[in-house]
Amino acid sequence: MDGTLDMGRLQNKVVLVTGGARGQGRSHAVKLAEEAAWVSQLLTNWIGDDGWLAEMDLQMRGFNYHGDVHRCTGKVTAKGDTADDVVSIDVSAISQRDETTTRGTAQVLLPSKTTGAVVLPMPDAELRRRGAQVVSRASSKVGAELRRLYGE
Repeated sequence: MDGTLDMGRLQNKVVLVTGGARGQGRSHAVKLAEEAAWVSQLLTNWIGDDGWLAEMDLQMRGFNYHGDVHRCTGKVTAKGDTADDVVSIDVSAISQRDETTTRGTAQVLLPSKTTGAVVLPMPDAELRRRGAQVVSRASSKVGAELRRLYGE
């Protein structure tokens, strides 16, 4: 066996995992989320508290078996000329069998020695309005539940 995984009719296809609440669907959903978390942790540890993970696009291309050990890696592929420019990174997760189970790209903003922490762009007015609505709905539900629980 050459270490490549034959995905059969799913080769080079996007797969949507449904039934993620229980059974086999749940185990697939958990593994996908787990591997994305490993790669994002690699990136956020590298960029530090003052950097920003702007975008991450991952493709899970192989299985992660229980007990597997993975090595997550990243390689800078492009960087801008100024401190405000995006840094592009190719990322991957490789099992102890040397199978690349996940690969993808990321865009990060790094802090500057001269200007300090990354200044995040201000979202447009519509996005801010929608975010405020979500927070308002959530906080009223939390408040109602606290009143129900504690009789206030």
